[in-house]
Amino acid sequence: MAFPTSMTVSVSKGNKGEGSLAHTHRKEVLKKMSKEKQEAFLSKKGHTHIKREYIDLNEDASQNIMDLFNSPAMEKSLIEYNQGKRKSRQIGKDEALTCEEKKKQLQAVENVQSFLRLPKKDQQAFLDNLSKEDKDACFVAYQTYGSSLRDLQKAHTKLEHTDTLGEAYYKKLEKQKGKKGKLYSEFVIQIGNAADYNKISDTGEILESYDRRDPQGVWQQAKQVYRDYLKNFNKRNKALAIQGYSIHMDEEGAPHMHLDLVGIGFRNKSQARGKTRKNGPSIRIGFNSALEAQGFKVDHERPEEAFSAWQAQEQEALADSMKRVLGVERKLGKTNNFENIHEYKEYKAKEAEERARLAELEKKKTELTNSVKDLEAKQAEAQVDLAKATQLVEDANNYVASEKAKIASERVQLEDEKKTLKDGQKGLERDQKAFKAKQDEEGDLDVRIETKKKALDDYKKNKSAYKKAIRKQVEKDFEEKVQADQEAYLNQVNLEYRQRLDREKEELVKQKKAFRDQIKAFVTTFKRAYIQAGVQSSADPSVASEWAEAYLRSKTPEDRDKAESHVFGRSPIARIKAFVKAVKTSLSEVQELEDLADSIDSDFTREKDRIKKLNSGSEKDEKDSHNKTRAKRAPQRQKSADYGPEL
Repeated sequence: MAFPTSMTVSVSKGNKGEGSLAHTHRKEVLKKMSKEKQEAFLSKKGHTHIKREYIDLNEDASQNIMDLFNSPAMEKSLIEYNQGKRKSRQIGKDEALTCEEKKKQLQAVENVQSFLRLPKKDQQAFLDNLSKEDKDACFVAYQTYGSSLRDLQKAHTKLEHTDTLGEAYYKKLEKQKGKKGKLYSEFVIQIGNAADYNKISDTGEILESYDRRDPQGVWQQAKQVYRDYLKNFNKRNKALAIQGYSIHMDEEGAPHMHLDLVGIGFRNKSQARGKTRKNGPSIRIGFNSALEAQGFKVDHERPEEAFSAWQAQEQEALADSMKRVLGVERKLGKTNNFENIHEYKEYKAKEAEERARLAELEKKKTELTNSVKDLEAKQAEAQVDLAKATQLVEDANNYVASEKAKIASERVQLEDEKKTLKDGQKGLERDQKAFKAKQDEEGDLDVRIETKKKALDDYKKNKSAYKKAIRKQVEKDFEEKVQADQEAYLNQVNLEYRQRLDREKEELVKQKKAFRDQIKAFVTTFKRAYIQAGVQSSADPSVASEWAEAYLRSKTPEDRDKAESHVFGRSPIARIKAFVKAVKTSLSEVQELEDLADSIDSDFTREKDRIKKLNSGSEKDEKDSHNKTRAKRAPQRQKSADYGPEL
C-alpha cells in the first residue's frame, strides 16, 4: 500500500491501566510461562484486546534500574547526604556500602577462605602474590569475621545480601511512593491513527488491518521510526534514563511504543510554597526534577506547563524521525474527535460492548420467537397428553379395581399359605421327634459297634474254629444258591416253552377257524349250485328264482323244504339231478379242503413232537451247565474259607 503524505504524532502520558510491566513487556513475560498460564494471562480483563497471533511482532527492551542508583554520581550524592546525620536518618542506616566497598570486602573474605584452605607450606606464597592493600583488607577481614571457614562463609553470605547505598535509597523511595505510584514515568509514543494502518468503513469502524508482517508495510516501517526516535533520545534528555520500552504491534488500531523513564535531577534547594529549604540528597529521583535539571522552568503550582513544553519538544523530534525514515510530513490538528489514544480505546471498548449488547438482544429475540413456537407446539402436545391422561385415569381406575380383586384373592391365598405353614410347623415338630429318635438309634448303634468289636476280639482268639464254621456255612450257602439258580433257570425255560406252546396252539385255533369258514363257504357255494340247477330245470324260471333266494335265506329245515318244493316241484328226480350237478361242480373244492385238512393234521403232529424233544433236551442241558459251574467255583470256595470273615 502507499504511505499517507502526512500523519499525526503523539507523545502522551500512560494511564493507570497500562502501568503493569507484565502487560507492557508481555512478549518476554509470555515466553517464560506455561501454556496454561499464558491462557490465563491473555484471558484477564484488560488483555482481551490483544491479538495473539501478532504478539511475536512486539519489541521489548529493558535495563536494570539499579544500575542508575548504583552510579558513582548517585553514591557521591548519598554519601554527602548522610554526613552529619544521626544513624536513624541516614540512607542505609550506616549499614549500606558503596559498590566498591562491597566488592573489596567480598574479595577480602574470599582471599582469607582461600588462604585457610591451602597447606601451610603454600600459605606464604599466596600472601606474597597479594598487593599491600589486599593484604591489609585480608587482615581486617580475619580480625573481624574470625579464622573459621564456617564463620567466613556466613560473613560472605551476609555481605552478598547487604544493600549498597543505591539499593537502600531505591527501597526508601519505593516505600515513600507506596500508594502514590511507581518510581518511573510511563509515556505512549505514536505516529498516525487507525485510519493510516487499517481499512476503515464509512461509519469509522475498522474492517481489516494492513499486513503487519510486510517489511515494507506501514506497520513495520512505523517500528523503524520508533527505533530512530530512541537513538537520539538521551542526547535531548540527559536527565531522563530509559528503564525500558516496548513497541506493541498486536493491538487493534495503530502500532505504538510504551516508554518507561526514570528522572534524575541535580539540585540543592527547592522552591516550595515560597520557602527555600534543604530537601534530601543533591540527586533527586522524579520527572519534574529531571525537567528542571534539563532547563525547563518548573512551576510547582502548575507543573503541567513544563510537561507541555517537553511534550512539544518530543513531538518535534518524533516528527523529524518520521520524515527521515518514511519521508512523511507531520499533520497538525485533530484527525478525529478524541483527545488521545486512551479516549479512543475507551470509545472502542464502549462500542464493542454496545455491539455485544445488540447481538445479545437479537439473540434473545430469536430465542423468544423460538420459545413462542415451542410453547404452541407444547400446547398442542399438552392437549394430546390431556386426552392420553384421561384415558390413563380410566385405565388406572380399571387397574385399581382389578388390583383390589387380585389382592382379595391373594389374601385368601395367604390364609391358605398360613394354614400350610402351620401344617408345616407340625411336620417340623414331627421331624424333630424323628431326629431325636434317630439320635437315640445312633446311641444304640454305638452299643452295637462295641458289641461287634468284642465279637471281633473273640474271633481273633478263636480264629481257627471260626474259619471251619465259616467254611461250612459258605459251602452250605453256595449249594443253596446253586440249587436256587437251577430252579430259577428251569422255571424260566419252562415258562418260555409254555409261552411258545400257547402261541402254537393259538395258531392252530386260527387255522381251524379258517377251515370252518372255508367249509361254510363251500356249503353256501354247494347250496347255490344245487338250487341254481333246480331253477334251470324249472318250468317257470322267474318264480323259481324268487324261491331260490328264499331257499338261500332260509334258516330252518321247514323253510328250506318249502322253498325246494316250489323250485323242484314234486319230482324227486329233479332234486337228485340238481344235487349231482352241484356235487360235480364242487368236487374240486372238496379235494382242496381235504388237502388242507391233511396239512393241518401233519403240522400239528410235527409241532407236538418237536415240543416233546425240546422238553427232554432242556433237562439234560441244565444238568451239564450245573456241573460246569460247580467245577469252576470250587477253587473260590477254598480261598474264601481261608480268609474267614474278611470275605
